[in-house]
Amino acid sequence: SDMQAEAQDAARRLSHGNWDAILIADTGSNATTLAAYLAVENVWARAITSEPRSDRKYVVYLGNSFWHDPQFLNEGPDYLSGAVFPTWLGVVESSPSAARFSDAFERVFDRRPGLAGSFAFDALATLQYLMLDSGIRTRSGIRDALSELDGLEGVTGQVSFGADGTSQQTPMLMTISDGGFAPFPQQ
Repeated sequence: SDMQAEAQDAARRLSHGNWDAILIADTGSNATTLAAYLAVENVWARAITSEPRSDRKYVVYLGNSFWHDPQFLNEGPDYLSGAVFPTWLGVVESSPSAARFSDAFERVFDRRPGLAGSFAFDALATLQYLMLDSGIRTRSGIRDALSELDGLEGVTGQVSFGADGTSQQTPMLMTISDGGFAPFPQQ
């Protein structure tokens, strides 16, 4: 296919460089395809915590939040082991309240929550906190309270907003380890 030919050509060109890291800004499935072609060219994923073999060229693969999809982990050998990518949903796997949300969502919809469902839940939970728990009843009161909100725990992480109303959330860094996802170790 065209995608495979492009991946093969890109791998051939990338294999001639002396890279520390390669950003693959695509889906996890396409990243796996490119990483497989790079392995054919003797460029391998380097897990931050493992010792490399001397006969291989190693890079750290960097991805995007589309990689946080368990489906692509089953698409072949572990070519992306050690890759690092940001996600908004990493908290779902580490926070008890987020795990409860994820389990309840799956019972109702027969699938794990995605970004839209998770952010919608956080938005409604934030409004519930402001309106029901804090008693705020006006739009201007909600606006003012949002700008002062600092670190309300949500399923996508800490919920807070700047004075201009911009979300101040920071994504969690994840890595691919032992065929699954794990929080990236903080240095």
